[in-house]
Amino acid sequence: MPVYERTMIKIIIFFFVILLNYVNAGTLTISSSTFSKIKTGEIGNLDLAFSTASTIPQDGKIVITLPGGFDTTGITVTISSGIDGTIATTKTGQVVAITRQNDGNEIAVSASVKIIINNLKNPTISGAIG
Repeated sequence: MPVYERTMIKIIIFFFVILLNYVNAGTLTISSSTFSKIKTGEIGNLDLAFSTASTIPQDGKIVITLPGGFDTTGITVTISSGIDGTIATTKTGQVVAITRQNDGNEIAVSASVKIIINNLKNPTISGAIG
């Protein structure tokens, strides 16, 4: 079995919720993560599923930190389920920020969300990640 199938990708996701000048963040555990490619250097899609730790307002932000070695140069992000409205995506190194654009509904606590990071390039050196 390839290393990438055996190794759990550790991703930290923070939800930033601004309410009455306070920031509430929730650290989540991914309930499932599937990467479509398993060989070094291949480009594929990373499917992430999780439940929200706190509400996500219409202008909320989700920040995903990927393990070192993944190339985020050409990525796009798709919300598969759980979040409505439009999003804007920014990236800096291994950090991918998904910001809601104030045009959907507030997302409730414990809502199931599925996000797809498209065109993510596997590390070029094989080995355990995370």
